[in-house]
Amino acid sequence: EDLSTDNESIQEEIVNKHNELRRMVDPPGSDLLKMEWNSDAQENAQAWANKCTYQHSPQESRTIKDLRCGENLFMASYPASWSQAIQTWYDESKVFKFGSGPTTQGAVVGHYTQLVWNTTHQVGCGVAVCPNKPLKYYYVCQYCPP
Repeated sequence: EDLSTDNESIQEEIVNKHNELRRMVDPPGSDLLKMEWNSDAQENAQAWANKCTYQHSPQESRTIKDLRCGENLFMASYPASWSQAIQTWYDESKVFKFGSGPTTQGAVVGHYTQLVWNTTHQVGCGVAVCPNKPLKYYYVCQYCPP
């Protein structure tokens, strides 16, 4: 399966999946901006994915035209679709309550909140195959502004 974000249909899949999930936010986020593709963020995300570090990139490397960007990471042992990766981030919403945060102590919700952050309206992603890692498929999305 082609996962390359140079492929326009993959870019569309990523943007459409984000917008579809953002429409499902509870309570509804009427002020949520529609997501669009950012090729500078894609370039940064791809460059970081290629390093296969499996940790977040330095904040200063996620700045585009003076705009800071956030970041989500996903790793898989198989070539998961972009929609699956993005859905995994969204699924953290099950342990998140609007207005009060995580519903269980230590719950990870940062990927979800990044995905649905109301002022974020640009996304760019990249993927790399890292043969020396057990989870060799490494997905990176950057969100501007965070």
